[in-house]
Amino acid sequence: MRLLIPALALLFGTAGLLGAATTVEVRVTSGDLITGEVVEETATSLEIKRLVLIKHKAVETTITLSKSTITTRKEVPAITAQYETRRASAQSTLLGQCALARWCLDRALTEQSLVHTQQAEQLDRFSPLVTKLYTDLGYIKINDAWVVESEHLASTGKVKVGDAVMTKEEAAAAKEQTIKAGANASIEQKIRDAEWAIKTGEKKLAEVTERRDAAKSELAKAEADAKGATNRKEQIQKRQEARAGKPQNNRNQNQDREDQASLQQANADAGRASGAQKKYEKELENAEEALAKVKASIDKAKVALPDLQKQLAAASGKPAEGADGKASDKASDKPAVKTDDKPVADGKPKSRFGGE
Repeated sequence: MRLLIPALALLFGTAGLLGAATTVEVRVTSGDLITGEVVEETATSLEIKRLVLIKHKAVETTITLSKSTITTRKEVPAITAQYETRRASAQSTLLGQCALARWCLDRALTEQSLVHTQQAEQLDRFSPLVTKLYTDLGYIKINDAWVVESEHLASTGKVKVGDAVMTKEEAAAAKEQTIKAGANASIEQKIRDAEWAIKTGEKKLAEVTERRDAAKSELAKAEADAKGATNRKEQIQKRQEARAGKPQNNRNQNQDREDQASLQQANADAGRASGAQKKYEKELENAEEALAKVKASIDKAKVALPDLQKQLAAASGKPAEGADGKASDKASDKPAVKTDDKPVADGKPKSRFGGE
């Protein structure tokens, strides 16, 4: 029996004895299409062996998929068999060869992709489709010929920075220049931010100052109203006390009714004035707080601006603008808006409800 298995293997080959590997094409919930040979399958997972491109090289890897992520699945011919079928039917045109080369590259068939890329190049060597295929295959154009990029760089001691090939010294200088340009750009942005903070801050300072002064004025009026209502209440109460104990007559009774109505009105006015006082006290507090923040923001920007300008001048090798420390932007040279307290009225505020 032990001799039978080797004999069968020699007769039919290992694939004939064990069965050829099954190639499947599955689409997963992310939308990716995965093609490869089934390595192992369980009730919940599927392990697939496939070729992928890593740094322009075909590398055999395995991936294990959860069956819950598979949306479609079908058995397909082996990748090499699919290639032969496509090659046999591919048109000998630029688009036909480029399409087949791209199909091969997407499945990590790099050798086959190179063959069809070269055939496409013979049809149109300037086609951007050809250029893209060579680039994706890891080639670079040197002296009008496509060569393997890694081999060329290794043989010349050069490196690739972006799309440019240069010496290591040139790459180091370019890196330093990029860092310097980035630092300069950062300083320039900070200068613009400081100038903008000064320009807009001064405008906001005027608006907040106006709001603060308006709150002060309204608060003074509310305080005058409250004082006027209090004075009227006191006057009414004095009149009522003066009539107390006197014989009642029609005139006194009428006066009592008028005073009672006036007292109710004075109490209502006092209540409104008290509410207005609280409102404008809060508005004044908020305005004062906003004013302090705006002033601090402007002062901070004005202090930072000269130093930033010196930093930029030193980095770029140019003489600093405004070496005396003054800002170059005219907006920053403007005098701050005068914020001294303004008189709320000519003389003493008058009560809107009578009285002083």
